[in-house]
Amino acid sequence: MSYWRTLAGRLFKLVFGWYLVLAIAVTSVQLMIEYSSIRDDVSANLRSLGQSFSPSIADALWAFDRPQLEALATGIARATYVTGVRIEADGGEAIAAAGTIPTADRHPREGLFAPYQREQFPLEISTPRKERRTMGHLVLFSDRSVAIERVKYSFFVIVINSLIKTTGLWLIFYLVITRSLAKPLAALTGLVSRIEFAADGGGPVPVDYPHEDELGRLLHATHKMQKRVASSQQLVAERTRELVEALAAAESANRLKSAFLSNVSHELRTPLNLILGYVQIMEMSGQVPAEELGYVREIERSGHQLLALINDVIEISRIEAGATPPAVSSFDLPDLLATVHREAASRANDEGIEVALRLSSDLPKFVVADAGMLRQMLLNLLAAAVKRGGSGRIDFSASAEPANGQARLTFSVQDAGAPIARDQLEGIFQPFSQARFGDYAAGGTGLELTLVGEYAGLLGGTATAENAAAGGAIFRLTVPVDISIQEAA
Repeated sequence: MSYWRTLAGRLFKLVFGWYLVLAIAVTSVQLMIEYSSIRDDVSANLRSLGQSFSPSIADALWAFDRPQLEALATGIARATYVTGVRIEADGGEAIAAAGTIPTADRHPREGLFAPYQREQFPLEISTPRKERRTMGHLVLFSDRSVAIERVKYSFFVIVINSLIKTTGLWLIFYLVITRSLAKPLAALTGLVSRIEFAADGGGPVPVDYPHEDELGRLLHATHKMQKRVASSQQLVAERTRELVEALAAAESANRLKSAFLSNVSHELRTPLNLILGYVQIMEMSGQVPAEELGYVREIERSGHQLLALINDVIEISRIEAGATPPAVSSFDLPDLLATVHREAASRANDEGIEVALRLSSDLPKFVVADAGMLRQMLLNLLAAAVKRGGSGRIDFSASAEPANGQARLTFSVQDAGAPIARDQLEGIFQPFSQARFGDYAAGGTGLELTLVGEYAGLLGGTATAENAAAGGAIFRLTVPVDISIQEAA
């Protein structure tokens, strides 16, 4: 039998083959790290060079001295790590260039294997009015060949080192396996060949090996493992069947709930809208006696509360079913807050409560978010504050923490009602929990604040409540948004 067909030969090929693959992989990683480090050095040199020459080029661009601009571009292009220089106006048109300028649409510049590196620097000047003005940009290019030239030496050192190690290890493997492992492996082949596992996944195969050496202990452990695997497979099959049945039941219950809510919303809202319509007709008819007109208005108010409750229940169910994704768009934030303030103030005036609005100076003009959800959350917070009553004043404020084109908006609604018990503050945004909060129990089931908590989670924000030191409670809403330059058309 050929040596390479024996177990020792195959083991040698397997071990050495994997080692060779590993050596190639490690060598490749080392080269990649070296190449990446050199590219980082080139980028750092480009940035240093660009920052050094930007003021001089900006002055020349302000004076529109084209010969000086071309001379500066030519001088910069002589640097060993610079292959192209482009001086362009603020509009993007080239004023001076030197070296090789790649075509952007054919040569992408991102990524480790990009054909070139690119660094851009703004050319700014200080006007007589002490204002900073951007005149254009200095763009420096470095071709991939610059980094490749610098990595050649490292490449040869790493490759030669890997070849020497691989050759030495190959000789050691060959001698050890041939002289020390060939006979034991041949005996092991004969023993292991007697162990067979059932192909159909049946019970463990009995092992007949009389010796208590390492191989005997290995075979005994293998036999025990076969038993455990068979038992585990049976347990997994049972649990899988139970989970499938539970999932089917849950999906069926969810479908029944959706159908029930759909039917209830229709069956309740249709007659309720009819009742509200007739109540409004009675109010406008002028035929209702004055002493009974208050009862009619109370019916209308309670009907609107019931209609809002039905809508809130349906909306919460839609959120739980994932049927209410945020619809983000750009909108005027101060204008939205002013609209919310007007609506809340109109409702609060009926209760003899004043709503004061305060906007911070760092509040962005246009933001990108779901305007509908944000408006509904703020109206619900203000409505909850009105229901809590108090001394007749509600403070409504908004502030922002802008950073890198984004902002974290914080809205606060502070009332002067009774403090909320400390053990109830954490659950105030949970369904129906507000019904336990003292005087607020008369205001409803608490689904207003539940919607605030659900909407805040959909938008990636938070909703909290705390007692104010001066009395009353503070409802605080925090929502992350993107800052927009202008409102979407």
